[in-house]
Amino acid sequence: MEKKNKISLGDFDNKLPFNIPENYFEEFAKGIEANVMIKPTPVKRLLKPWMFMAAMFVGIFVVSQFVTLKHDNKQLTSTDNYDLYFMSQVDESDILNYYINEENNQ
Repeated sequence: MEKKNKISLGDFDNKLPFNIPENYFEEFAKGIEANVMIKPTPVKRLLKPWMFMAAMFVGIFVVSQFVTLKHDNKQLTSTDNYDLYFMSQVDESDILNYYINEENNQ
């Protein structure tokens, strides 16, 4: 048997190597139309992304309110502590003299 190293186009016939079934394209179009029929989308499916987005924004709002509340309370506490410390360092007689002198100046 003789072995060929090169293949030329002349070795093949003019016939197509693949077959298409009869009425394939007509049946294909009908099948596509049947599968792509317009189906109503359920309302739940339409609202689901919006519900997730609304929940996300509500969560962000709640967390930000919680953080600012904690921050404000911490500042208030530190201010109160400063006032208490300051008042503990001042003598009562000095405070009374301050108020008495303020009344006399008015």
